[in-house]
Amino acid sequence: MLKAANGNIELMEAMLVLNAISFNKPIQVGRIDVISPFSTASGMSASNKELLYCWNKLNHFKTVEGENKFKNGNIKMLTKAEACYAEFVEIMNRVGDKKDE
Repeated sequence: MLKAANGNIELMEAMLVLNAISFNKPIQVGRIDVISPFSTASGMSASNKELLYCWNKLNHFKTVEGENKFKNGNIKMLTKAEACYAEFVEIMNRVGDKKDE
């Protein structure tokens, strides 16, 4: 469980905002970071596993208004391996697109 620090609370807020956005199709999240607007050197990050665990724990005590898109599969938090694979596929698709030019 993440500690109740400012950055970690902001990570949960970022997940809340992401949950509230309407998407045309299910999305995959490789990483969520919160960066301080006052300093380029400070920011907060946590693994998707930790974020999802905390999200589910908090949702157990106070449920999200509307649908929980993390629970119903409309937002999927990728593992490190899945995120790496998705990034690789995206890069290869861009390389393939440039060959066609």
